[in-house]
Amino acid sequence: PAEIRAMGDASGATSTSNYHNTVYVSGNPASGALGSACIWSGGSTNIRNYKNNILVNTRTNSGGSATGKHYALNMTTNVSGTISVNGNDYVASGTNGFLGRYSNTDKSALPIVTSNDANSKTLDPLFANAGGTNAVDYKPTVGMLGVSGTSVGFDYAGTARANGTMGAYEIAPVLTTSVSMLDGLNYRSGSGPEVALHSFDVSGGTSLSGDITVTAPTNFEVSKTGLTGEFTSSVTVAPTSGSVATTPIYVRLVAGLSVNTYTGDVTVAATGADSKTVACTGIVDVPTGMETIASGVRVFASFGAIKVIGATAGDAIEVYNGLGQKVKTLTANQNDMSITLSSKGIYVIKVGSSANKIILQ
Repeated sequence: PAEIRAMGDASGATSTSNYHNTVYVSGNPASGALGSACIWSGGSTNIRNYKNNILVNTRTNSGGSATGKHYALNMTTNVSGTISVNGNDYVASGTNGFLGRYSNTDKSALPIVTSNDANSKTLDPLFANAGGTNAVDYKPTVGMLGVSGTSVGFDYAGTARANGTMGAYEIAPVLTTSVSMLDGLNYRSGSGPEVALHSFDVSGGTSLSGDITVTAPTNFEVSKTGLTGEFTSSVTVAPTSGSVATTPIYVRLVAGLSVNTYTGDVTVAATGADSKTVACTGIVDVPTGMETIASGVRVFASFGAIKVIGATAGDAIEVYNGLGQKVKTLTANQNDMSITLSSKGIYVIKVGSSANKIILQ
């Protein structure tokens, strides 16, 4: 049997370029000294360009007499010539496996090629079905951003390469938001925006070629810090090595709005990725019917609910409708409580032994 060389160039080749390939080598030799390589190069003075390839060699020696070495990239000789190796993903997970060989030296860590591999990785691409017999079995479930300059416009499936990910398949980056909806972005007329902060988290995985842009809808604004002076109509989050770690985005209503209910979608977008939206709801309202019903205890209607401020923890709170029917009973558990009712109208709020009338509009 011959040594396994999935791809490569012979010693007489003057120039070779291997871009955006996905190579998977596996097996379990039980004896012999023959090795394997995803890419093998036999030249010593030629031009070689190996970029944006996924090279996975899981071949492992399973018997005591098997001594072959198994490489992701094997540049066999003491090489010279013009060499450009970068943006590759190397995996060699089997017994006697090495990421590469260069200048007669086995390499177990990057760089494989001296002064190259600045953007290469050693990550499991998590193939859809490693060991399968169809091309799609070797489509990564995570995308890894490659390097530019290969002039490869389409992937194996004919998809345009918007980001230039490693391997035969272009993998779109995935954007994630922690929630799909934010509500309670309220303030009272003449006093807003609110001080309370509402936020969601955004992140983006490993093949982003540009910033994530978060855009607020009309009447809302966003910030990366939540600081009053840093809310704007949109913000950007820059990736590091093609990914964005979990980042909070703060949302609020803009100042000076008239009394009304406001809705809209915050949009999260990046080149090559499916956009995400977070639906937002905010209310500008005025407190109505504010009354003091006992020493230090006030009730009023605000944001479509009845507020009770100043009650002592443990106080009994009872709500009666305009017909005198008790519709809700609860126990105060904090100084500032909000009571949501199913319909508008006239209500009597009783806190302890004191009561007063409130109109919920």
